Amino acid sequence: MAKKEDKEKELKQDISKLEHELSYLQRENKSLKGKRLDEEKLIAQFKDSLIRLKPEKPYVPKKINYSQHSGQELVLLFSDCQIGEKIDYEETPFGEYNSDIFRKRLNLLYDGVIGITERHRKDTPINKLNIFMLGDIVDGEKIFRGQSARVDSNVVDQFFTGAESISNFLHSLENHYQKIHVSCVAGNHGRVDEKKDSNKFYVNWDYLIYKTIQEKFKGHKNITFHVPKTWFNIEEVSGWKFYITHGDDIQRYMQIPWYGLERYDGKEMKLMQSIDKTYDYLCVGHLHVPFQWDAAVGERFCNGSFSSGNHFAAKKLQASTRPTQLMFGVHPERGVSFRYLLRLDSKKRLDTF
Repeated sequence: MAKKEDKEKELKQDISKLEHELSYLQRENKSLKGKRLDEEKLIAQFKDSLIRLKPEKPYVPKKINYSQHSGQELVLLFSDCQIGEKIDYEETPFGEYNSDIFRKRLNLLYDGVIGITERHRKDTPINKLNIFMLGDIVDGEKIFRGQSARVDSNVVDQFFTGAESISNFLHSLENHYQKIHVSCVAGNHGRVDEKKDSNKFYVNWDYLIYKTIQEKFKGHKNITFHVPKTWFNIEEVSGWKFYITHGDDIQRYMQIPWYGLERYDGKEMKLMQSIDKTYDYLCVGHLHVPFQWDAAVGERFCNGSFSSGNHFAAKKLQASTRPTQLMFGVHPERGVSFRYLLRLDSKKRLDTF
């Protein structure tokens, strides 16, 4: 009797389990049927919409009359040549630089500027080139301790090399543009004393190079210069205003210039308003790292340099950048339009131009 009762008890337990499983499967089946109905409704709605949907005509762009196309001006940022700086592979394997390499890279820069100009002239008039010289044309001799061991020429020779080479560069460019305007500010490497601010700002080898070049082109009608004694300048290009400065007053935080540049731009804008001036774009050099940073109004541009892989950058900062200069077009309605990072070394695989 006991065994019979145990079997009946087990049978009831099994029946109870099966009833629970059946109830669960019935609920799942109901849910799946509901989902299937929803999917069928959605498919039906799609089919109905597709039937009523009219095919879109392909967009046909308007033909551009290039004879009436708005002309643009070019801007070349030219800075941080560091003429006289000596870098060799034996001391640092990340780059090489000297006065001869500067001359070769200046020729590469010329080829890039002319090549890009002719490429864009196929669809837009380009008659004027603006060159913003942002300083550090020479490397100096007494900017930091031990610098005399890291130059290939004294500062007087650096001056003559810069004045002659850049004059030839500008003279070659004259043949390709109706107008060239050169606006200049001095950098920190051009100062004549070891201590910063020990002289007036324009007592600077960069300033002397600019004035010498300006004098050489005195009789040329299609090239103009603006060489102020201030550390900044504001130039208008196609109706847009550019604030140019070397950038050595911009603070870095953990070697990052972004926060310092943000503060500098905001404070400088307020300062300019105190003398009823304003600007749309900010252009600096000094940092040797080319970048473009958008802002609520305009952009911030930082130029590259002619040298690369120097001892300080590689050893102290664990950084090295390729030699580059920035160039961009300025449209009268849209502001800065096309832009190029001009490579000045021989690494072809990653060249922008």
